[in-house]
Amino acid sequence: MTEQRQTRRLYSLSQYVRMAALLRTQAVASLDSTPVAVRHLFIGPAGADVDEKWLRLRLWFAYVFVAIEGWEQLCLKDDAVDLYLSDLRSGGDYDRLKRFRNAVFHYQDEPATEKLDDFLGWGPFDGAIKRAIRVQDALEAFTQRWRMSADLSGADSWQ
Repeated sequence: MTEQRQTRRLYSLSQYVRMAALLRTQAVASLDSTPVAVRHLFIGPAGADVDEKWLRLRLWFAYVFVAIEGWEQLCLKDDAVDLYLSDLRSGGDYDRLKRFRNAVFHYQDEPATEKLDDFLGWGPFDGAIKRAIRVQDALEAFTQRWRMSADLSGADSWQ
């Protein structure tokens, strides 16, 4: 694989990581300061605010998995990313997050599917956020270091 092709692929990964970061910022900003179970946000009283919180969280977690998938497809190595991915896999959380991503990005006949419910079964909402943030933070640190050292001339034309 040429160096330019690898640079473009890493640039693509960095875009997914940046999208997850943007969605994380929006999701966390929309939450109350009191930890609440994700399930409560979904089942709670109907209203635009509840729906928007739920949608932001769904997209955020789904994009974290898309970034993880890109990381794996590129066969990259980084101690922090690899450690947190190993932790994610060890308890079955990786597979639950993958199924969650599939439920977000693929049409489901039911709005509350087993795929979403399984991910939400991780436990308290706070814990799910912490697990997602560990992997995401490591991916962000890696892509930021890469972007600072990469020759991204012409990257505007890759969009």
